[in-house]
Amino acid sequence: EDVRMHIPPESVYVACGWGSNGIVSRIQNDLKQRFPNMVPVGFPGVLEDSLVAYAYLESHIKFPLAYAQNTSPMAFRNGNGHSVDVNSFGILPEQRNGYRKLREQPRVLFRKGDRTNLEFALDLCANSAEAQIVVARISREPTLALALAKIDKETAEMPAMVQRYGNHIQTVQLSDSFLVPDFSWLISHRFAELEGQTFSNKRLTGQPIVAARQDILFRMNKSGVELKSEAKIQTAGTSTDYNLDSPFLVCVKSRKTGVPYFAMWVDNSQLMRPWQSAQR
Repeated sequence: EDVRMHIPPESVYVACGWGSNGIVSRIQNDLKQRFPNMVPVGFPGVLEDSLVAYAYLESHIKFPLAYAQNTSPMAFRNGNGHSVDVNSFGILPEQRNGYRKLREQPRVLFRKGDRTNLEFALDLCANSAEAQIVVARISREPTLALALAKIDKETAEMPAMVQRYGNHIQTVQLSDSFLVPDFSWLISHRFAELEGQTFSNKRLTGQPIVAARQDILFRMNKSGVELKSEAKIQTAGTSTDYNLDSPFLVCVKSRKTGVPYFAMWVDNSQLMRPWQSAQR
């Protein structure tokens, strides 16, 4: 599905053209103007008769209120069970019973289970107008589509639980805390399986694709449950730790349409900010 209509225009850039028409310089100039902090991109091997297709997505997650930077390492348990210390942000355990205004910023989309098998999804900035940033600690699904569908299903059942138990089950309570790993990365992907392939439409018959690449820049830091029975509702005074310290899903959706335009299953700490590196 083409999701460009659901992405804020300032976050995405797509271009396609011929080398003879100056597509490379046009892409480089456009990116410099729209994303001045971006590292310049190059297209080695592009000739005048080359066709270039390029897409770039840059999403800066900004919160009206900055969360707290965790001054201690968070141990993230990879999918293979290995634990790595990483940087994190959120509402810290030592901030329990305080920071009332900050606690109004996130919203619990759902939660179920207990301390040993807690699954949940959080909207990190419930009042944002365009982008909805969702993080969810859930069991791994076979595909990203099924993982997103699971979150939608669980979230859709939340209003009935709110009606039954009250609005407090959607909020991060004074006794609760949550921690989210820091992300700051740029990934370039070369679609080698497309390069060298030829078009079949009349206008481009026989023309090979010389370069097909996608760059994604993603940053997330401090400044950017299905509840089936009352027994599974955390009662007042009982703390819940919404810590993303094991594999989880992060996605960015259009607030208006609910359509996700970025989704990633985080199974290991490869793209997180390592604790030791962050302290140097």
